[in-house]
Amino acid sequence: LARAGAAARLIRLRPGRIVASPLGRARLTAEKMADALGLPFSVAEDLAEIDFGKFDGMTYAEIARLYPAAAKSWADDPGAFTFPDGESVPAFDARTVASWAKYADADEEALLIVTHGGVISSWTCLFLGLPLEKRHHFRPDYAAVSLFLRHKDGASWEMACFNNKV
Repeated sequence: LARAGAAARLIRLRPGRIVASPLGRARLTAEKMADALGLPFSVAEDLAEIDFGKFDGMTYAEIARLYPAAAKSWADDPGAFTFPDGESVPAFDARTVASWAKYADADEEALLIVTHGGVISSWTCLFLGLPLEKRHHFRPDYAAVSLFLRHKDGASWEMACFNNKV
């Protein structure tokens, strides 16, 4: 949370609003940033991290030890995997593609979005025109800032920073 307040100071543009994932870490980070910037925030379900179901909070080594068949299935075909009691990767992909389009087309001059590594990694692939299967090449840290800027013409974009930390 201390890093979240410090990360808010990295924001040079004054956002009109803050939108956050409903999940605890992101929601708390958004609250801290909203306090630091003097802005309200709202929650949007489409910004949630993939639902890892039974695997939530586990390392891959733990998953492989406790659920070897599922770990093998995930490793063999990660793009089609469904997490036990959780979300499928295709459903997550569809959600992140739709959320990227929704926020990329927003009319606001500046919008601060607080979300998770999986969403940011997917959005980075979409921004760069890469297949979503490459998202694992991008690993944003907790309370880091990645900044996508839409130019005044409304059509062109730039990635001003990725994974900036305080």
